[in-house]
Amino acid sequence: MARAYNVIDSDGHILEPLTLWDDYIDPAFRERAPKVIVDTDGKQRLLIEEQVLGSRQGMGGLGGVGARQGAVSAETMSYEDGRPGGFDPHERIPDMDLDGIDAAFLYPSMGLFAGAVHDPALAAALCRAYNRWLADYCKPYPDRLFGTRNAADAVGRPRDRRDALRPPRTGLPRRLHPAQPLQQPDAARPGL
Repeated sequence: MARAYNVIDSDGHILEPLTLWDDYIDPAFRERAPKVIVDTDGKQRLLIEEQVLGSRQGMGGLGGVGARQGAVSAETMSYEDGRPGGFDPHERIPDMDLDGIDAAFLYPSMGLFAGAVHDPALAAALCRAYNRWLADYCKPYPDRLFGTRNAADAVGRPRDRRDALRPPRTGLPRRLHPAQPLQQPDAARPGL
């Protein structure tokens, strides 16, 4: 029997584990992988190469589900204190059931910062690492969790762009979340 999809979260975000870059990035880029640091104001931020990235409230705000309602304080949270379902698909499904959500399309949180990386090769490596991790995250619930690929690598060489536009071998649906604008006119076609 086909699954009914009555309620779909079309803007779900995951929380990438702090080990993602160590576990999933290509070995050639491991030394250049992002790191979460504590900045001079005591807030967690993402360090990529020489750039310190993140909002004034720090990385904890990414996992601050309930902050708008005053249930948690995103300003004082650590990233690792984010909602467990952001990190773990087995924790996410009960949250979705509680909210009556049948399926979720998932987008990056820290992975969004790949667009700020100046080196296209490193940006592509970060996206590949994120995409591999996301495929593993979605794998236990293929009828409920739908990852959207991070495709900052689409701005690289023509071969990289073709790879980003072709259906992935990761099992993720063919949807692009460009972390950087696609500069090539043919890459911005409708229907992608």
